[in-house]
Amino acid sequence: MDCPKVYAIYLPQFHRTLHNDQWWGEGFTDWEAVKKAVPLFEGHEQPKIPKGRHYYNLLEKKEMEMQATTANKYGIDGFIFYHYFFGDGRMELEKPAENLLGWKDIDMPFCFSWANQSWIRTWSKISGNVWGEKFENKKNDDDNGMLVEQEYGGENEWEKHFDYLLPFFLDKRYIRINGCPVFIFYSPINIGCIKEMMGCWRKRAVSSGLKGLYLIGYNSFTNDVGFDALMMSEPTFSIRKLHKYGSVEVKNGVRCIDFNEFIENSIATTPARGNKTYFTCACGYDTTPRRGANGECIINRTPKLFEKYMTEILQKSVYHDNAFVAVNAWNEWGEGMYLEPDEDDGYAYLEAIRDAKKCISKMKAEDVEEIKKTIMHKYGARENEQEFLLGKFQYYYKVCSKWIDVLNDKGNIFSEDLIEKNIHSVAIYGFADLGHKLLEQLRKEKIKVEYAIDQYVGSINGDIIVYRPEEELPIVDAIIITAYEPDDIKQVLRRKVDCPLFSIRELLKA
Repeated sequence: MDCPKVYAIYLPQFHRTLHNDQWWGEGFTDWEAVKKAVPLFEGHEQPKIPKGRHYYNLLEKKEMEMQATTANKYGIDGFIFYHYFFGDGRMELEKPAENLLGWKDIDMPFCFSWANQSWIRTWSKISGNVWGEKFENKKNDDDNGMLVEQEYGGENEWEKHFDYLLPFFLDKRYIRINGCPVFIFYSPINIGCIKEMMGCWRKRAVSSGLKGLYLIGYNSFTNDVGFDALMMSEPTFSIRKLHKYGSVEVKNGVRCIDFNEFIENSIATTPARGNKTYFTCACGYDTTPRRGANGECIINRTPKLFEKYMTEILQKSVYHDNAFVAVNAWNEWGEGMYLEPDEDDGYAYLEAIRDAKKCISKMKAEDVEEIKKTIMHKYGARENEQEFLLGKFQYYYKVCSKWIDVLNDKGNIFSEDLIEKNIHSVAIYGFADLGHKLLEQLRKEKIKVEYAIDQYVGSINGDIIVYRPEEELPIVDAIIITAYEPDDIKQVLRRKVDCPLFSIRELLKA
């Protein structure tokens, strides 16, 4: 049986750039974070050292040649390059892909994943991608923390972006599905004009002599804009589930996730109903080189477990007739996701992929039904993740709608009810957009907010203390939960605190 292709996500960061020098210090690349990593708890395997201490420079052709040779040897069928293109046509970390385009003799199939987020400093109140939490410079009072802003513009800007991409799309090595170049939108929810942009690009592709484009939405369970397929995000998706259910151990501040538990959740993930859905698996995860004690780490990882994981993800992909599986990542050393050989395990993780693919290749067509039983029944997967997301959106819609109604009616939303319950100080669980809005409203109503609780402390900024759910929580009169599925959160919190717990929907009587 033909095995699905295996594509590794590729970080083009390992070379010197002008802006890296300006932002993080002269000569900075992600290797600096990797080299300066330290163990933060007993058994923490840091720093990670490339085999032979080979801290390469991606601008050198010999390095690309060596990577292509290694990938081909162990069954990596291509690379998914992160693509950093911003609204004014500005690019970051573009040189490795541009060089590869010119080095036609290097046998390295590739495609792009547009990481369409603004780049920000850790303390910024703006949403975006934080690169180097451990390497931050001191905040200036007049600085909003924006490094590079992502803006999408209109048709002229979309055309310019397509013109840049076209030479890559035309390259014979560029990865195609159904004869069409593959392009992945990393965070499509942030692109308000995405439907119009994709329509423009599809027309341009055909007029440029291409059969069309194969456009994939990453980090998404919904498809109302016309993607050809969706793609699951790992390790993010499964780690968020494990956080929600309290399956996280804190070691010296670092949130630790057991690899076997992570695997079980990742394999159990099912496609969004009615949509072709590709699966991603993670070969590891440890963000402490970049984020220090604010990081997360997958522990108890072994090549043998990874081989099992890869085999079952490939089996599931066979059942769903998927063309490929993505692995996160080839070389994300700063977040502990890499297949490249290191001093501890050598080539073991690459060998695991090679052996998993061999296992699939030996399968017979009649084994597919058995795969269905093994994967779907063994893990009891949720049959429709899209229904979960729809329920989440409906929940927040009712909350926001009721909030507006009450605000228009009487101005004060929460204080009367809280004071009646003798509640004068609270904490807010869930500090995303709704949590910030709740903080503002409670302050207006003279209710004291002592702190917030959120699992992603490092990416949250403001003038309030933020605790992780796993930490010891100070005493307050009540905790108000803004996150979805509050009953599950209450169950976890009751083990830690002895105070009333309210969902925001309960307080609004929505």
